[in-house]
Parts: sequence; C-alpha cells; structure tokens
Amino acid sequence: MDRKVIITAILIAMLSVVFSMSDDGGNVPVISKKATDKVPTSYVSGQVEQENSVLPSKINDAVKDRFGFDTGMTKNDYDAFKTQYLLRAEELGIPKSPGYVTSENYFDHKVNINAVEELKKLGLFVTQNPRNENETFGFSITNSDIILIGTVDSVEYFHKTKEEEWKVSPGLALSRYFVKVDKILKGNEFYKTVPIKVSYLSSIGKFLTISSDYQLKIGQKYILFFQIPKSPLENYKNDLSKISKASLRIVDGRIYIEYFNEEFKSMEDILFTIDNFNRINDIYNFYKRNYMVKEQKNEK
Repeated sequence: MDRKVIITAILIAMLSVVFSMSDDGGNVPVISKKATDKVPTSYVSGQVEQENSVLPSKINDAVKDRFGFDTGMTKNDYDAFKTQYLLRAEELGIPKSPGYVTSENYFDHKVNINAVEELKKLGLFVTQNPRNENETFGFSITNSDIILIGTVDSVEYFHKTKEEEWKVSPGLALSRYFVKVDKILKGNEFYKTVPIKVSYLSSIGKFLTISSDYQLKIGQKYILFFQIPKSPLENYKNDLSKISKASLRIVDGRIYIEYFNEEFKSMEDILFTIDNFNRINDIYNFYKRNYMVKEQKNEK
C-alpha cells in the first residue's frame, strides 16, 4: 500500500476519535464535586441557633442578646441602651455589685424596672441578697429564665466512688438531674414546643451531699426555677442551672419550700404572682423601652 495512503488513513481515524469524544451524547467527562455535608442546626436549651450565625456581622446588623434573640439595635445603640438601664436600676436602689441581686442580673433577665411599683405590690422588687423565704421567692421569679412544674425523674452521677467525688473542685457538677415537664410557667420563648424533659447540673453527688443546695427526691413534683448558663461547658450545653434552695415542693396541692414542712403559699397565689409578673414584665418589649427617663418609668 502506498505510504501516503496509510498516513492519510491514520489521520482520519484519529480525527474521528476526537470528534466522537466532543459529542453531547453522554460521552463528556463529568467533573465530580465533593459533597458538602449540611451543618446541623444546633439547639441550646431549646433555643434554635441559626446556621449562618458563624458569618461575620456587618456593622449595621442588629445585635443579639445572650440568648440569641434579636435586639433590633446596632452595637452602639445596644451599649447605650444597657448603660441607660444600669443607671436607672442603680437609681432605684439595685446594687451594681456584689452578690446575686445586681443591676447586671436584672438586665440579663430582662426585668421591666419601669414597672417598679407593680413589682413591689407583687413582692418581686428585691434589692438585696434574699434573707427569707419571701425574698427568695421574689428573687427566683425575677432572676429565673425558666419556671416550670415538673417531676424529678432520674439522676445521673458522674463519679462511681466517694474518692472520685472528693477530688472534684467544690461547686462543680457531680450529677445531672432529669425532670419530666408538666407545664412551663415562664420562659416559653426558649422552646418551640413544651419539652418532655429538661436536665440540670447539680453539685450534689452520689456520696457527697454537703452543698449550698438541697437534694431533690426522685418521683417528687416541684415548681422549679432555672437559669440558662451564660457560659455553658462544651459537653453540657443543653443543661440548665437550678436556683439553689428555691424549689417548691408540691404535695396534695399544697406548696412547701423544698424540705421544709411548713406550708409556704397556696398554688393559686403562686400562679397568680407568676402570671402577673409575666404580664407586667412583657419581655417581648424589653428592648423598646426607655429606662432612664423618670417621667416614663411606668411605661410598659
């Protein structure tokens, strides 16, 4: 065969292969893309944390409070608002520090200090560390994030021996209690639906029961006062913090302060006080008020 004919045949064959690969008929190579797993929405104490919260905020974006709720204010406006509130709180006799009752705690728990006269009538305007049962009750309502009626269901101890518990620094959690929830009395905004159970950390262990709190009984129904920790530990983000020595034991419709045997208040009185606090406190309008102008101190 002629050499030129052979070369021509080879070139035609090569070109036909190239054109067949460039056809749209499924022969085009597909570049595989690495699948990106969707970041799961995280839940902290029942509050949904948005997936895009990791993105940097713009300077004009609204600031979120410590619970993740939108304040509707820029950073500068929020700082000025907080300063205004703290000055007004101190003006009303709420100390700046130290102790549990401080202007900062009032702010953190969104107490409407413009309604101070109504708070006084309800016995809820506490300006010093609680010294008796009524002051403890008042403090627990205003300084709790969540109040609920529930039954202590079970307890999980973190250590197996007394020796292990003794090695733990005082005040740190030795156990986790689980509570079946009957009703939320305050703090519905933290949950999309009423949770079946909540858990809280306790400094009371299996062997060490000496602490600043009382050990609640499994199977007992209580009115419990909880706070959402400001800086929860990594492994305990869903756990609440119980206000010490404030739980109310419910026995046959009668109310007792934890382990005391004298009846405290009627259930009717307690629910009336909490309901009225929720009404006058109206946390949904907390960031819309002016707390410094005296003429507006009764503004709701």
